[in-house]
Amino acid sequence: MVNENELQQVIYNVLLMQIRFGTYHYGEHLPTLEEASQLFLVSIDTVRAAYLSLKQEGYISLSRSVGAVVKVLYTRQETEQHIQDFYALRKEGLIDVSRSMQPLFSHALCIGFKNASPETLDKILSLSSDSRFHPSHTMIRTLQ
Repeated sequence: MVNENELQQVIYNVLLMQIRFGTYHYGEHLPTLEEASQLFLVSIDTVRAAYLSLKQEGYISLSRSVGAVVKVLYTRQETEQHIQDFYALRKEGLIDVSRSMQPLFSHALCIGFKNASPETLDKILSLSSDSRFHPSHTMIRTLQ
């Protein structure tokens, strides 16, 4: 079972990423404690702890009357750099995921073909010979 400290850290990281990626800009309000609690499906105390961490790190200001407000101002270049840094740290993981997609979808495709009606298979066959569609898009067009 996940403990409250782990949940608080996840919420902190999600909100920090949203601030650094420009989802929330300088002067904008974060969701209220109640809204964030419902959004993340956690207690208000867990959200409050995440907000307090963001405040201690200087990312937001907190007040009872105004709520949580972003207090860092990033330039467009800084925001782009944050995004690049985020994905650069995860490059190997993203490459691994992309390599696993074909085997996963190939299996799903085989199951789909096994369960497809003769009419659907005929439609796939006719679309696959249509030069307007890349072969990998044929199944998507059929499903649409």
